Amino acid sequence: MEPKTEENVEQELENATFGTSVSLLRGVCELADEVDGLGARRPQDAPAASKKQKAMCLTCPHNPSRMFPRLNTVLLEDVAAFHGGFKASVGALMTFTPPNETCLNCASQSVSDFEVLYLRFENFVRNVIVKGLRGEASEAETAQDIEALLERIKPKEG
Repeated sequence: MEPKTEENVEQELENATFGTSVSLLRGVCELADEVDGLGARRPQDAPAASKKQKAMCLTCPHNPSRMFPRLNTVLLEDVAAFHGGFKASVGALMTFTPPNETCLNCASQSVSDFEVLYLRFENFVRNVIVKGLRGEASEAETAQDIEALLERIKPKEG
C-alpha cells in the first residue's frame, strides 16, 4: 500500500466531494422535476370550464401553472430559500377562500400536491444531512439533528 501523501489525500477529498456534490445536484434536479410536473396542471384548460371560469383561473395567484413554476424558480436559484417560498405559497393557499366548486377542487388538489412535495423535500433534506454529517457525528447525533431540522421546517398546522 502506497503511503498517503498530501497529493493523494487531496485527490481522495476531491473525489469524495465531487461524488457528494453530484448526488446533491441530482437531488435538487429530481425535486425541481417534481415541482415542474405539479405546474403542468392547468385548470384553465379544462374542457368543461366556462369562459368566465377560465378567466378566473388565468388571474388566480393559486393557479398551479403559475404557482409551481414560481416555486421552481426559487428552488433552482437558491435551494436554501425554497423552504421560505414553499411556506409562503402554502400560507397563501390556506387563507384562500374559493369562490366556487371548481376553485375549491383546484385548491384541494394543490393542497394535496403540497403535501406530496413536502414529503419529497423532507426526504431530500434528510439525505443532505445524512451525507453531510456522515463520519462527522454518531448515528444518534445525526438522527437528532435531522429531527430538529425537520421540526423547524415543518409547516405549522393552524
